Amino acid sequence: RSASAFFPGAPGVADPRSHALALRLLAELWKHHRGSFPRLKAALEHAVSSPSPEVRIGAAAACAFCAEADPYAATELAGPLRECLSPSAPPAAASLALEAVASLCEADALDFYAALKVVVTRPHLSTLPANPLVASRWVALLGGGW
Repeated sequence: RSASAFFPGAPGVADPRSHALALRLLAELWKHHRGSFPRLKAALEHAVSSPSPEVRIGAAAACAFCAEADPYAATELAGPLRECLSPSAPPAAASLALEAVASLCEADALDFYAALKVVVTRPHLSTLPANPLVASRWVALLGGGW
């Protein structure tokens, strides 16, 4: 199989788990080769609109990894993070996105109150979420503001 089959958006990528793994590997590549950021950002922007929950979770995991690795550069991933916080996002993707937002706020790469405003304006995140995984990340994000 050619190397292009392991990158998101490449023809022939049928397995959503492979696509999710490719996103995470692309994020790891970016950590060591900063010139790959435009490709990473484009891949994540494409992946967050995927109908596959696995791909959307993979995109959120890549965003969370980037936020931890370089919070200031990861602020450029605000678009994919917003999509991961949408009501249609799988709970695992939403929790990873909240984790990424918390990392950005903790590093002062993102203003906490501006980030909180974006989060709580989402109808499903305006109060404590029902899903325990999302709720734990929601509470952790709120706890970082004090």
